[in-house]
Amino acid sequence: MKNLLLLSLSFLLLVTCTNSPKSGKRPSEAGAAFRMWGMARLFPDGKFHTEKYAEALAQMRLAAQLRGERSNSWEAIGPKNIGGRTLCLAINPLDTNILWAGSASGGLWKSTTAGRGANAWER
Repeated sequence: MKNLLLLSLSFLLLVTCTNSPKSGKRPSEAGAAFRMWGMARLFPDGKFHTEKYAEALAQMRLAAQLRGERSNSWEAIGPKNIGGRTLCLAINPLDTNILWAGSASGGLWKSTTAGRGANAWER
């Protein structure tokens, strides 16, 4: 009986020592997304050719010089009083100049000028 117990314990010890516990870490989804992003930029042969990338970058810079430098700044042309979300818009079928607008932040607005003009909307 003692031999059987000793043999069982030895076997159990051997099994627990050889089975290394798996790491609790799983590959992150961000890492997989980054690998996918990188693979989308590879050439058909599965490699990233830096010399071809440098050539394309030089062509892009040359095209920008030939086009002339343009301002990359945006300028809003209006209206300056940008509101919130509009949930619904109703148009009077008998008089298309009359509009009703409902906003997400609360409020019902009416226009009798089809939305034209600086003071087109009234509460």
